[in-house]
Amino acid sequence: MKKIDVYKLELKILILFVAAIILTFITMMLLSLLVHITQNILIVEFRVDLDTYNASFILGQMKQFKSVTYCIVFVLWFHLLFRKKVVCFLQINETIQDIAKGDFKTRISNDYKNEYGSLATLSSNINIIMDKFTLAIADERRAEQTKIDLITSVSHDLRTPLTSIIGYLQLVDNDEYQNEFILRSYINIALTKSKALKVLIDDLFELTTLDNYGIKISKNKINIIELIKQLAIEHRLNFKKANIECRLNVIDEKIYVMGDSNKLVRAFENLIFNCIKYSKFSRFMDIIVTKIGFYAVLEFINYGEQIPPMELPYIFERFYRVDKARSQETGGSGLGLAITKNIIELHDGKIEVTSNASRTEFKVVIPLWLQ
Repeated sequence: MKKIDVYKLELKILILFVAAIILTFITMMLLSLLVHITQNILIVEFRVDLDTYNASFILGQMKQFKSVTYCIVFVLWFHLLFRKKVVCFLQINETIQDIAKGDFKTRISNDYKNEYGSLATLSSNINIIMDKFTLAIADERRAEQTKIDLITSVSHDLRTPLTSIIGYLQLVDNDEYQNEFILRSYINIALTKSKALKVLIDDLFELTTLDNYGIKISKNKINIIELIKQLAIEHRLNFKKANIECRLNVIDEKIYVMGDSNKLVRAFENLIFNCIKYSKFSRFMDIIVTKIGFYAVLEFINYGEQIPPMELPYIFERFYRVDKARSQETGGSGLGLAITKNIIELHDGKIEVTSNASRTEFKVVIPLWLQ
């Protein structure tokens, strides 16, 4: 606390105290003047002798109890000047006591906002602190629930392939196979499940790093057109295996962004793999790159099944799968889109998804590199 603030508060109290004294003095003068005028009226108009008339009692009492009258008037003025401040102070005290008892919803009234600087500021600051504290509690509860959901999902997703691995290796260990061909099939299944388990663990580690600890990305000038063309060439074999043709629709000019090429490749590959997985009923998927204003816009489009509208808001959540059975078939970890969203946001961009009966589109928007 600054000394100047203490002095200012003391000065305000002193001013109010002096004001009460001055108002008391003025009030007493007005009362004395009123009594004097009343006395003159009685003498002049009604020719009354005040020494023998009861009206003289007023003047006599005023003189006799002058000190008492001063005190009473002072107390009245003091009460009028300090009343709202005292009420505000008591309300702040009661609110703090309620907060100490665990009632975090209580707030201080703003009735004194325009009248009392220090107390109004104090009550406003307490309300701001409680609002932030309430938000912090809500965030902590959400984080705790997210952690519980994550543990539940991880336990399920890790247990499923691990159970298969243990089961088939147990068959091999117990010599429960008829010939070498069956033995190799058991080992091949265990190997496939082990690879899927490694993918899940790697994706989980990456997502946890992005979410909780952040990650330092090395941003450089990147030609996004060249990057997308390179990815299309590298995954040509994957497109062929899925019997899908990847159609590139890019402008001839170069589009530069500031970003980490490795992270962006990871994000775009997730979207490409997603299109491959869910384009089973179409021979095509499209990648469109355009420039709108100060942003590079990338669209990854597949022509598979529609994502139900109720599922769209949750599509980027970790372990969220629209079709559980289909996800098991494709071998995904359920973390790819969540990782993609984190990477895009690290580049100050955003990603959104739209889906209808004919197509599903993931749109990525990233700020351009400006010289």
